[in-house]
Amino acid sequence: PEGDGSISRALPAKAEYKEEMTMDYTMAEKPQGTLLTTVENNTQETAFDARVIVLLRNGQGKLLASVSNAAMDVGIPAGGSIVLKSTVQSGILTALKAAGHTVAAAEAYAFMDLAQ
Repeated sequence: PEGDGSISRALPAKAEYKEEMTMDYTMAEKPQGTLLTTVENNTQETAFDARVIVLLRNGQGKLLASVSNAAMDVGIPAGGSIVLKSTVQSGILTALKAAGHTVAAAEAYAFMDLAQ
């Protein structure tokens, strides 16, 4: 009763994580993570405004960080899919590495609002 009144439906999603070294504007080399999240529409209607949450985990399954993204005002046709690209900033990766953590897996969850 205290929520915003929206009803959501889960959508199938999977994420791929890739980390590489990049140069910043000072020509310093820094790590950058890229997430490619595929969201499928397994409904019979166009799915609008898909939202994604990706959990980044280490090799033991410990949660390291989360990244969110949204395809606002974008429709995914029935039976179709889209790919959302997100960036994991170098500051986060540098802090994780300093603490001895490495991203080993990306776990994606997607949903769309049905009613508000």
